[in-house]
Amino acid sequence: METAKKLLIRYLVQENFDKAIEIKEEFLQDQEEFLNSEKVIDLAKEGFIKQLKKGYANDVIEVYKHFNLNKYFNYLENSAVEIFGNFLTFEIFEEIRSLDDSDTEIGKNLKELGLEKNKKPENILEDLKDILNKTKKDFMAEDFDLATLNKKIIKDFFKNFIRYEASSWGANR
Repeated sequence: METAKKLLIRYLVQENFDKAIEIKEEFLQDQEEFLNSEKVIDLAKEGFIKQLKKGYANDVIEVYKHFNLNKYFNYLENSAVEIFGNFLTFEIFEEIRSLDDSDTEIGKNLKELGLEKNKKPENILEDLKDILNKTKKDFMAEDFDLATLNKKIIKDFFKNFIRYEASSWGANR
């Protein structure tokens, strides 16, 4: 058991999350105290941020799920993951995180969607969800306006919606 714990820590430090998750699932499921220790959680959170900065959203979501980071993130951080899922970027994550900081302006991506910092963060997030839900419906409309894709956040959302990154005809050609 001690070897598995050391391996998990090593893999988290090395940002080898596939192996860390494999060790956790295979050998450490009943080691809640260790898995919830400050050291493991801090490494998982640090890895989450590092991978997000590198643009590895799929890895980020796996780390978030397997290490139950929802218990350790605040409402805004959890909302960012919930709303954007595997197309979350570090920039968007930071913009959402800063919604409760009265000293900062709303981020450029959120501002581009017409959101303003004149409401409580919870209300801004509800407006954001409404915009994204409406946008999903607009994607399916016959008269979809391609100019909408000029907004970076909507373009990234659209790429995720049509599975551009994973498709044989899109980015993986």
